[in-house]
Amino acid sequence: MIDGRVRQEAESQPRSWSEGIPDERTRISAVIAALGGVNVR
Repeated sequence: MIDGRVRQEAESQPRSWSEGIPDERTRISAVIAALGGVNVR
């Protein structure tokens, strides 16, 4: 029952909300990689 409830809440949220967190992490990682370059490694 919990899974069903979580799924309904997730589907009720805007698509940008569910995809926003990983998208932001990827964007931040890309910016850090661009700014830091080899220094990040």
